[in-house]
Amino acid sequence: MCFFVATGFSFFPGVFENKAQLALVIDFSKSSEKTIEALTLNYWELYTEFRAENPFIEIEIALIGYSRKAFNGKNNYVKIISDFKDRPEVAFEYLVHNEIGSSVAENNVGYALDMTLQGLSWSNNESVKKQIFTIGNGAINSSFSLAKKVCEKAKKRNIKVNFLYLLHKDIDKNFGYWKTLKKMSGGKLRTLVSKYLVGNGLPGAEDNIARIIKENAVLNSTYVYYGAGKENYDFMNEIDSKSIALGDRVISNRVLYKSSPFFQGKNADWDLVDFVNPKKNQQFNLKDLMVSDVYKNMSEIQLKKTILILALKRKRSLQIINKLYQGNLQINALRPKKPAFKKDLSETILSIFSEGGF
Repeated sequence: MCFFVATGFSFFPGVFENKAQLALVIDFSKSSEKTIEALTLNYWELYTEFRAENPFIEIEIALIGYSRKAFNGKNNYVKIISDFKDRPEVAFEYLVHNEIGSSVAENNVGYALDMTLQGLSWSNNESVKKQIFTIGNGAINSSFSLAKKVCEKAKKRNIKVNFLYLLHKDIDKNFGYWKTLKKMSGGKLRTLVSKYLVGNGLPGAEDNIARIIKENAVLNSTYVYYGAGKENYDFMNEIDSKSIALGDRVISNRVLYKSSPFFQGKNADWDLVDFVNPKKNQQFNLKDLMVSDVYKNMSEIQLKKTILILALKRKRSLQIINKLYQGNLQINALRPKKPAFKKDLSETILSIFSEGGF
């Protein structure tokens, strides 16, 4: 039996006015262990902090690594870990499983920038803000000429290249390489201080954070996979578990990410609630979707009723999370502003990326 559905509910709008693309080009050598740690712990904050300042702009983030032997000499020890089109979870999973391996002696910034410019799915829309953030340190020798050429090419394509230099000593003779690239690219150059990269979360918001984390179980209980969707459902829970293992700060930001338009409404290919939500007044049969064993013995009417109940439960959960999120924003607004060198990695990146608006 087919039925018409008019759900009468809506989640947070998934319609963005525009999007922005941010490519992170990261040194994966042993000298940048702190950078990788900071990126892992700050990863979901890149999305939640961006959303706080730019609620109608969709951000796409790509991750490129360089100067690790495991990245293969044929590729000049450069690896595209995730493209703009990939789910954000792809990069996060890689970072979590990251094991510090052997580094190459040469700083392959030029090759990394070249692959970033040529190998990513950059938008052709001129209204999309596009920037590259290259994070590393040290001399750039054999690939320096290529790096300069790539900076010129990027500038012509309206892709700004910024540089974040990880300081290990007060006087660094290699800083000049990066200053030259900054001048050629027209981007920004900032120094990073290792001890501030990770940051310390949001002091004063512990109660809100605890409630946000608790609400994740409720939110997850509203997901109903169908067809071959169990793999996606399991992957969602797996990423949650890995976020939990990294501490309250990481999992709370993961939940905030999941409650946002970056995630909500994007899982209709495996989740029945997302499948039904936009199909107001459309005729279809849920049983045709090969529902899981828990629901396959239900009649069409029972299944419809169950999905609508779960949809309402999800809506309420999202409202709770959003209210707590707004509370966190108010707490954050009362904090004194940090000097630039004390900002954590996500704050540093987004403060530069957001200059001039979108």
